Amino acid sequence: MNPCPRFPIRGANLCESLLRHTPDQLEAFLDRMVENRMNTLIVHVAYGFKAFGEPLEMACRERDIGIVYYLQTSLLFLKGISPDLFAKDRGGRVRTPLLGNETRLCVSDPRAQGAFRHGVRRYFETLKVSARKRLAFIDSDGYLFCQCPSCDSLGPVEQWMVLYRILLEEGQRSGKDLAFWYLSYVWRYQLPRDMTVFEQVEAVLFDTHQRCRWAALGEEHALTAYNDLEALGDSRAASIPLNCYLVERLAEWRRRFGGKLIVFENLMLQGSISCPQPYTPQLLRDLDYYESCGLDGVIYEAFEPGIESFSGQLRVLCRELVSRSETVPPPTALEAACHQYLRCEVPERFNYKNQFNVLSYLTTSRFDGLALLEAHRQDPVLTRYATLLRAFLLERTSAACVAVVEYVLLHKQRFDWIMIGFNLLRAVEPPIQQSQSPAAAFLAADKLWDWMEEQPDPLSAADEMIRSLVAVLRATTCKPS
Repeated sequence: MNPCPRFPIRGANLCESLLRHTPDQLEAFLDRMVENRMNTLIVHVAYGFKAFGEPLEMACRERDIGIVYYLQTSLLFLKGISPDLFAKDRGGRVRTPLLGNETRLCVSDPRAQGAFRHGVRRYFETLKVSARKRLAFIDSDGYLFCQCPSCDSLGPVEQWMVLYRILLEEGQRSGKDLAFWYLSYVWRYQLPRDMTVFEQVEAVLFDTHQRCRWAALGEEHALTAYNDLEALGDSRAASIPLNCYLVERLAEWRRRFGGKLIVFENLMLQGSISCPQPYTPQLLRDLDYYESCGLDGVIYEAFEPGIESFSGQLRVLCRELVSRSETVPPPTALEAACHQYLRCEVPERFNYKNQFNVLSYLTTSRFDGLALLEAHRQDPVLTRYATLLRAFLLERTSAACVAVVEYVLLHKQRFDWIMIGFNLLRAVEPPIQQSQSPAAAFLAADKLWDWMEEQPDPLSAADEMIRSLVAVLRATTCKPS
């Protein structure tokens, strides 16, 4: 046992996946964390916490795993607020007429600030705190910041800081033992103007979600494209590849922030279709950089459903978080093949972030796809899944979709079957046409977890919905031409 680990904070982010777990799967995931010497769990309070909160907290205490509660203000503090206080576009129209995952406030409106403070105070008054509680705050997902003249002049970071100061003030007012964390995310990677606020902040999570996964942070690569979207929030992102931009911002935070600085590797590393992700060498080089600039830890996104294809990679990464190996772990067959192929040829319009796009490209006739199967060769269930998935990625037909989803439903314990069903049923061509309200709502859901949160029995509801849509596709494929 290494008495002084390479990184003190070694964690997992369940993201919005809680409701995709059975109680047994959640216990298994926590045991996996212990086995891999992970000591920190990020839990999204808005998704699944009502169902799993108390048993999850007890199970973490038994395993000496610390919880960081991820609080999204749009989902916790804005209920009951009049939509006319929501963020506006440049024409003065409300950007999200209905309260949702990406709702923000017009922070320059004193009424909006007052309503937000009321929601925060109400939350803190009811918050149960028996021991020090770590709270990580984010304003909202996405990019829908207020564009009214007053807010627009502030920019995204300062808009968020208006609300973050209120959170700090109300946290102190509550008198409860709270530790505040800050999330540095899209359009909010740069430092706030007034860093004195961060004297009250225990830790900063630096979210790398926008990175190019085919290169380590700070490395240039033909696929590490410039990010025009990020440049709308910070013009400096227009002049250098995004991976290099992120390294510059991370270095700024390390120079100016004296608390804990932790990389929040929100990269969907495990993937959303239970396939191996060929990026371990890049992530290992990242760890060398993080160590060199004195970072305190790394959080990887992971969850138990469908973890088999990711478990080996997670084991390697966690081992390196504890102690750097004398020899670099060799790449997998898939990683070596991808590296060799993309070094020789960079496809046009290649979307390096979209898993369907990546795997579709890597399983075309120009790249025979054997590397994808190589990772599963010793397991007939996973090999068969990879074969069926490859056919779907190449064809996108109803028949191919039915074959994959039905196979996954037969082996629920091996796959993230809900996410696979959700993704493939929405990607089939031609699209499923459903006027029936429940099915249409499922297919049109912006976030799967929003839909699941509305279901009394999420796992049963997802099973029933996916099977009903498979039946629709099966009926379509059986129709005479």
